[in-house]
Amino acid sequence: MLTIIKKLRIVIYSLIGLICVVAFYDRFMIKNVSISEPLGYYLKLPVGTIEPNKRYLICLEDKKYIDVLQKLGLLKSKNQCPTGTVYLMKQVAGMPHDLVEITESGVLINGSLQQNSRGMARGKGVALYPLPIGYKHILNDDEYFMMGITPTSIDSRYFGTIKRNQFYKRALILMRSD
Repeated sequence: MLTIIKKLRIVIYSLIGLICVVAFYDRFMIKNVSISEPLGYYLKLPVGTIEPNKRYLICLEDKKYIDVLQKLGLLKSKNQCPTGTVYLMKQVAGMPHDLVEITESGVLINGSLQQNSRGMARGKGVALYPLPIGYKHILNDDEYFMMGITPTSIDSRYFGTIKRNQFYKRALILMRSD
């Protein structure tokens, strides 16, 4: 009888532990499956001070680009900000007061060409509506220019700048899976 009770306790404690792990993962972690940033598991942290070249989950509010992402098959039901809009994982490429320019060669930020930054008109047969060549903008106090690390990333080259209030979480890589 005592061994059955011990086994039952082990099962119950194991289930409680599993529930805690799942709850922790759902609240504090995310699995990135988009190639615009390294594949893997990320810790979701408070936004804090926004820093260049750091990854953030941003709340995309532009209906046109939410539609584009859905047509590309990139949105998952879990990609939701508290407001119900979708989020994307991108890096901060341009900070307030930086000059952003779109050229034939790609994106210039303060005159420096960003790697893999040339926009595309279409992706997988879907119109992407890139910012036009010749676009120039000095970022305002609450504006940021976000980019992914691959040339096929859907980022600020398409949906433009984002505001400070569109940052949802900071993303810190825990384990790569690529």
